[in-house]
Amino acid sequence: MLDKAGRQVQLKKKNITRRDLKEMSECDMEVMDAVWNEFGHLDQWEIRDYTQTHCAEWEDPGGSSLPITYEVILQAVGYSKKHAKEIAAVRREEEAIDMVLQRPA
Repeated sequence: MLDKAGRQVQLKKKNITRRDLKEMSECDMEVMDAVWNEFGHLDQWEIRDYTQTHCAEWEDPGGSSLPITYEVILQAVGYSKKHAKEIAAVRREEEAIDMVLQRPA
């Protein structure tokens, strides 16, 4: 796979085992397997096209990029605008506390 600068990108280690992914829970692994089973056959352009067509949180960045806020993601999965704002505010407060305490988010 090539990155934006046209360089070849690949994993350093070719044979990844479950032990290499020790930070991931069984639930994380099940989600990864499900995503791979559904999308693993697509190349980067097919995935781009899919997200632009099927993901409500995608917005045209006009040739650049845009951050996707918590509010946008929460609304995309069905929360009301009001509830999404409330949840996002709590998450931002948690992130601020984590930064003060220097914990990973």
